[in-house]
Amino acid sequence: MKRLAGFLGLGATLLGALGCDTEAFCFECGSEATTTGSGGGGGSDTTTGATVTGATQTSVSVGNGCDADVLNDPLNCGFCGNECELANAFSACVEGFCAIGDCAPGWVDDDNVPGNGCEYACVESAGGVEICDGLDNDCNGEVDEVFDLTGDPQNCGRCNLVCSFGNAEGICVESECERGDCFVGFHDIDDEPADCEYACTITNGGNEACDLADNDCDGDIDEGIDVTTDELNCGSCGFDCNDLYPNTFPSCEGSVCVFGDCVDGFFDIDGNQLNGCEYACSPGAPGAELCDGEDNDCNGFTDDGVLPGVGDACGPTDEGECAFGVQVCSLGALACSGAILPSAEYCDGVDNDCQADVDEGCPAAGASDVRLDVGGGSGVGQAVSTQLHAAARGDVVLTVWNDRRSGNADIRTSATIDGGVTWPAGDAVVSSAGANEVEPWAALSADRGYVAFGRFVGSVRQIFVSSAASPFTTFGAAVRADTQPGTSDSFFPRIAVARAESGSDDIVVVWQNLSGTGADVDSDIYLQASLDGGVTWLADDLRVNEIASASEQPVLATDGQGRAYVAWRDQLTAEVVADVYDVASGTLAGNQPLSGGEPTEQLTIAAAPGTDRVVVAWTDLRATKKVIRLNRSLDGGMTWAADGVIVNVDSTFADATRPDVALDGNRVLVAWEDTRSGQPDIFVNVSQNGGATFGASSARADLGDLGGASPSFTPRIAVGTDGVLVTWRDRRDGEGDIWFNHSFDGGLTFQPEDVRVDVGAVGAPSPAGGADSRSPFLFATAGGDRATVVWVDNRTAAGVTGVNGDIYTNGVEAP
Repeated sequence: MKRLAGFLGLGATLLGALGCDTEAFCFECGSEATTTGSGGGGGSDTTTGATVTGATQTSVSVGNGCDADVLNDPLNCGFCGNECELANAFSACVEGFCAIGDCAPGWVDDDNVPGNGCEYACVESAGGVEICDGLDNDCNGEVDEVFDLTGDPQNCGRCNLVCSFGNAEGICVESECERGDCFVGFHDIDDEPADCEYACTITNGGNEACDLADNDCDGDIDEGIDVTTDELNCGSCGFDCNDLYPNTFPSCEGSVCVFGDCVDGFFDIDGNQLNGCEYACSPGAPGAELCDGEDNDCNGFTDDGVLPGVGDACGPTDEGECAFGVQVCSLGALACSGAILPSAEYCDGVDNDCQADVDEGCPAAGASDVRLDVGGGSGVGQAVSTQLHAAARGDVVLTVWNDRRSGNADIRTSATIDGGVTWPAGDAVVSSAGANEVEPWAALSADRGYVAFGRFVGSVRQIFVSSAASPFTTFGAAVRADTQPGTSDSFFPRIAVARAESGSDDIVVVWQNLSGTGADVDSDIYLQASLDGGVTWLADDLRVNEIASASEQPVLATDGQGRAYVAWRDQLTAEVVADVYDVASGTLAGNQPLSGGEPTEQLTIAAAPGTDRVVVAWTDLRATKKVIRLNRSLDGGMTWAADGVIVNVDSTFADATRPDVALDGNRVLVAWEDTRSGQPDIFVNVSQNGGATFGASSARADLGDLGGASPSFTPRIAVGTDGVLVTWRDRRDGEGDIWFNHSFDGGLTFQPEDVRVDVGAVGAPSPAGGADSRSPFLFATAGGDRATVVWVDNRTAAGVTGVNGDIYTNGVEAP
């Protein structure tokens, strides 16, 4: 195309010179031209005899009227008979002009002038790439044009003359080879230009040292070193007199080291020159010796002789186990020696903290807590374990929870029969019916464990009960306890063993039931009973609330002698109402209001087994600030006071919520959340007269941080033979942890240091505040010297809060 374009350009010039004299190139020249038609309509040219159709001329007849394509025919190019003949080329006709199609082999059109054809005789070599060989390899008319023979070390002065020198770089300067820099590791020390003959690596930064090496690579070794006078190389290279006589200023005389003066701050006190000035003494100018860890008199001994203060009496007190001591100088400071100081109180019969009280309390949690929901390959945090409940009887603790490892919500369990010292390696199934089962509640008799729970049938729940004999690893098929129609929803179950008889326990279950639709929904409390350990139940459910359709949140306790105590909240007034069910007669005694007609929430109940005493506590809402109130019955639930008494009598200006209650003989103990100091703390108050009145002051149990500094929640209280036990959820370190404290004076005071329970395993501790723990339960063993705590813990394997909870336990023991 380059050749054609050039030719066409030349043709245009020729036309300009010729004008219209050459008929073959003039289609509308001369006055004789006539045209018929217009645009694309066709016509004829009478001047030349050529016929033109439309706007396109397909052939032209010139002179003799030949019929040829003068625009493209190389034999009639531009006009008839004009044959294109270009030297050394295959000619072509383009737009009526002769052009070079291709050059003949061995020829090149190098000047882009079509008229002289392919004028340059040349054959490409080396693939058309110019190399230094004296030939025009790319046939562009130039030879070796890309090579600099004046400066190319590979073609210096002429092609393929390579500049090469021994161990050095070759360079080309003005077409002459010269030696460049020596290669690394080689040097020119003979000043001969042919090569770098000396192999040497510079060491020591090029500075000559006494090391039998040519450090500066000048051909000489260890020049400038005099081993007769150089103290760093005395007698031989590397023999340093400073090493022989440390901390001195030595000299070298006749190749022998000579001991010199001591360096400032050092002394030769042992007279042995071989260890130099061996003793460092800071003062420099000796003074009187003090008990400060310094050799003030620089005699080689620290804190020696008679020192000020040494021998004086010391110690804070000689009360209790404490005793005074004497001052001694130890490790550079005066220290009290022989004094017996106050220490943390231990259960050892002595006054360890020297405050005139003995054994104020000293609980300790187990070194490791134990995960309980470990059956069926359930890993830490693998599935949700929640809705924890636990029951205890003596040293038996039965835990139950809602577990979702199967995909459905199942009820699973784990139990200990030795007060929490040991637990089974895997948990057990209470019920896994392929339907969602929720809200488990546990109870124990002398030899069986019972679990009530709700099972979803469609969109509503029904109440089922399952039981197992000790060690509670195999539960029987669940039996439905309620008889409510399938359109009503039964939930919030509570179960109790009203009377324990071997092989035939009397069981009572209560629950809340919703029936009706839309705005016309009834909420009632129902009760069922079984006299054969849950095998058969009453023919019909017994509605507990006498005023129908507006009752909720039942709680249940028993005296263990056949009476079941039920309390609930009336939905209309939010008042607490109670009744007692007698298993033998199968009747309720009658509803009784307990809170003076005032609104309440958060009910809890407790009964003293084998007695007629039962108490109900709640959060009272009648005033601006919430308080804890308690009502009691001394005749088995037959009569109650008109209203409850205030438990937190010393903090009615603050909110008090979430009570938990325990009975111990004639004492009633209540724990709750209290905001008197800011964030909720855990407080306890005690009634010494069966719940008639409570103490004028309450005791704070969560004493591990400042009052109100961090929130503490959901207290649980229990009584052991050695004291009152309290556990709770505490957020002093971030996420919730489970903490514990102990009172040896019946709940009047608690230990100054509480104990964290959710500590993790040995080797894999759970950092304080690292993962959320919640919903604790607390039980004292039969001997009373150990407490068992179970809780829901959201820790992951990494010890941080995860999505799913697991069930954990730990024990707290007094030494």
